[in-house]
Amino acid sequence: MSPADDAEGQAIAEGDGQDTAAAEPAAITFPYSYTLLYPVQLKGRDGTVIKSVSSITLLRRPKGKDLRATDKAEGDAGKAILLIASISGELPMVIDELDSEDIAALGELLGGSSPNGRPTGATASGT
Repeated sequence: MSPADDAEGQAIAEGDGQDTAAAEPAAITFPYSYTLLYPVQLKGRDGTVIKSVSSITLLRRPKGKDLRATDKAEGDAGKAILLIASISGELPMVIDELDSEDIAALGELLGGSSPNGRPTGATASGT
């Protein structure tokens, strides 16, 4: 390992928070503020801006109750949106307006849909 590699590893291990897209779930501390790549605005029927959102704060790590609540949602996108809403405290209507890149990044920060950050689903043996 070169000194440059070691220095880069230290910056990541110390959690300097400079690169939200590359952050590993274990490397972040909560609460964690994620700056949206594509900020959103909720508008009323008359077109006036009701709420502007430029960042989402993840308040804590997902708990079992959060994961269980995602069972009510259909599909992976629905589960991700429900989990992000639960962990951030934002209204689902706000999360519904997020760009897909922001949803994917937030999902990665939360470790996907399993507690250890590994994808869920059938194992190699099919169980």
